Amino acid sequence: MKRMAPLFVALGVCACATQARPPPAPVASAQDYYPLAVGNRWTYDTNFLGDRRERSVEIVAVRDGYYIDNEGAQLTAELGAPCRVPAGTFENCIRVESRNRKDEQRTLVNELTFAPAVGIVRIELTLESGGKRVPQSVFELKQFTVYSRGTRSP
Repeated sequence: MKRMAPLFVALGVCACATQARPPPAPVASAQDYYPLAVGNRWTYDTNFLGDRRERSVEIVAVRDGYYIDNEGAQLTAELGAPCRVPAGTFENCIRVESRNRKDEQRTLVNELTFAPAVGIVRIELTLESGGKRVPQSVFELKQFTVYSRGTRSP
């Protein structure tokens, strides 16, 4: 039996060395969350201050690094940006920006930042006017409770 011990050890080492490892988790891209491409279209039921209507958004062009929708808004999505808010610093966030020109002088810029496994951590609305960015509103996550999938809230 003592003669067999080295054989069992060798077999065990070989078995461990050749054991398949699970593939690495795929890295998400901004396109996984916000698939911007010419021709993509979304239709929404909307309710704004009691005014209910259907609204469709379609990507119709790409210009200067922005996707342009059928209402003239410029859209981008960036993955991997860190975001620091009162609730903490979150890595690998996705930041979605929508730029909506109001007239020749003014553009509303809406930025939403999502953190993995948390959700929206920051929303910022600014007005670009006369070459300056004027903050309109900012929402930053202060605290949160998130339950993992399959678990129920208390």
